[in-house]
Amino acid sequence: MASHIDWERAIDLAGLSIDDVNVVAARRIAFDLPVELPCVGCAAVLITACSGTRHGDVCRRICSSTGIRAGYLYLGIRAGTVHCAPICTRVLPSKWHCPLHVECDGRRRKVKLPELVPDKVLTFGDLMTDAVEYAKTHLRTWKGYDWKQRDLIGDFGIRSAAEITSQEIDRWLTAKTKTLAKANRFKAFFSLCFRLGMENGKLQSNPARLVRMRRENNARLRFLGREEYDRLLTVIRRDFPRQAPAFIVSVYTGMRWEEQFCLAWQDVRLRRKIIRLVDTKTPNSAEVRSRNVPFNSVALAALQEQHKLVPHAPADLVFPEAGDYCRFWFEPSLVAAKVKDYTWHCNRHTLCSWLVQADVSLKAIQDLSGQKTIAMVARYAHLAPNDLKAASECMV
Repeated sequence: MASHIDWERAIDLAGLSIDDVNVVAARRIAFDLPVELPCVGCAAVLITACSGTRHGDVCRRICSSTGIRAGYLYLGIRAGTVHCAPICTRVLPSKWHCPLHVECDGRRRKVKLPELVPDKVLTFGDLMTDAVEYAKTHLRTWKGYDWKQRDLIGDFGIRSAAEITSQEIDRWLTAKTKTLAKANRFKAFFSLCFRLGMENGKLQSNPARLVRMRRENNARLRFLGREEYDRLLTVIRRDFPRQAPAFIVSVYTGMRWEEQFCLAWQDVRLRRKIIRLVDTKTPNSAEVRSRNVPFNSVALAALQEQHKLVPHAPADLVFPEAGDYCRFWFEPSLVAAKVKDYTWHCNRHTLCSWLVQADVSLKAIQDLSGQKTIAMVARYAHLAPNDLKAASECMV
């Protein structure tokens, strides 16, 4: 029995609030013990066992607040049992002396716990929902987080967020992502979910921070030849005619996937042949990056065609049928056109490669493609052998 225990005082000693603990469960355990709880201190330790708090920390806090220096009694939960283990070398004051220790004659006594009704567990699905809502409010590229949530919901949706380890995250990234770039994007999403959970006071740690970023191979320069482009566009117009404008605009502007499929009609100037991109690539950075993307007559014709196919109010998306990186139509088209080892992002490589082959300067290509440094564009320099030959002739 534990009718004499001041449970409010016990909660205060435990350093918790009434919302953090299951007092009913603690009382049920206390009433099922074979002996009476001796004091409010033991009740405080029992409360921590029901709330998941570290028992050692709260025991030290109780000893400090009551002036006990010799030691304390450790009351905890182990494998479905509650045990009382003396760990002091001196006899404690009588009001703190535990009858469990006396009755058991120094031996650990185990008592079967009653079945507890668990409180609501914070799942990783809850964290993902918060992260997607945050992205919708603060990020223009929130659709990328939306499909990441759908990919993760099956494996992590109902998992307790506090139980997920960095090793599990790393193994999932290795097993479920095909490219290093995709693994890094998912790692960033994991980190965002846990970081927001910490900022909102729901979690104490972010295991995703311990997962190493994959080192991406940025030297990949797969691009379409003119014949491949014509063949692929023919297949898209035949099998997915509504998606042809999206493919043409991607190749002839070099916009990133997030930039193109978050683009609204209010940012498109058809008469001026300009697309205004705001907060691109790093929307959360201190440096707000904005740029104008000029487009040629081919892209203009594709945008005019798209204008007739979809609603075109200022706030409407130019390409509302994004899907999962356009996989539902782009990958079948690649197979039908017999184009291998090609992804949507390679459309940017196609633009830069064609421009280099047309003797456009690297600085102009950097501005058109939105690359942050000239070094990113220098990868395409080998595609302009005529420039190198001309430079060599200057020495004659």
